Amino acid sequence: MKNETLEQFKRNQKRNQEILKKLLDFVRTGEEYGIKVEESLKDKIHNAMENVAGQKLKVALVGGFSEGKTSIAVAWIERLDKESMKIDHKESSDEVKIYNIDDEIELVDTPGLFGCEVPNR
Repeated sequence: MKNETLEQFKRNQKRNQEILKKLLDFVRTGEEYGIKVEESLKDKIHNAMENVAGQKLKVALVGGFSEGKTSIAVAWIERLDKESMKIDHKESSDEVKIYNIDDEIELVDTPGLFGCEVPNR
């Protein structure tokens, strides 16, 4: 599933870049016909093109206290960082952690929702 999702994300990213390029070409054609276009509009299109090109797929793990969000993160990135990844039904993290996977995906591990446990410090 990870590969399918990532491939779909990349297809959408490519499509969005193509649409933005067509928009920029359209604006430039308008200028050739004497239509006045503000530089800020072209700058916004260029910025959007750069932002789209540099985006990573973001996956957020959201759920209740001790429901396995961090365990899923460990399985996905195939490593356990014992300092930041707390896997214990008695212990919770109150921080959002972001893990980069293969420089293509950002996995966001969120604190548990609706928990009544107090994080151990």
